[in-house]
Amino acid sequence: MADKRTFARLRKRFLVNFEVDGRAASGFAIDLSHTGLLVSSLQIPKMGERIGLVLNLQNGKKVSCAGRVVRARRLPPELAQGAGSVFGVAIDGYFEDYARLVSETR
Repeated sequence: MADKRTFARLRKRFLVNFEVDGRAASGFAIDLSHTGLLVSSLQIPKMGERIGLVLNLQNGKKVSCAGRVVRARRLPPELAQGAGSVFGVAIDGYFEDYARLVSETR
């Protein structure tokens, strides 16, 4: 099956902070594109939930963005082995720092 994505995914790993049910949570962005990102975490937001995200870059800079959870896959504990589960976020609107990060990432 052909990939129908408009923008290529860029494999990059950043620490990501967000909230689930009003509690601070974290995970790792494992890939990103102009339209969204995939996050690996032990905490998974609900499908359709709008969340704010802060990407912590290696140079110490923080990039904020927000979006809606459009996919989630929770792995059984015996398979997760500390990797947790994954969820996809479709970015809502335009966030200049996020757009710059994606454009500059290769």
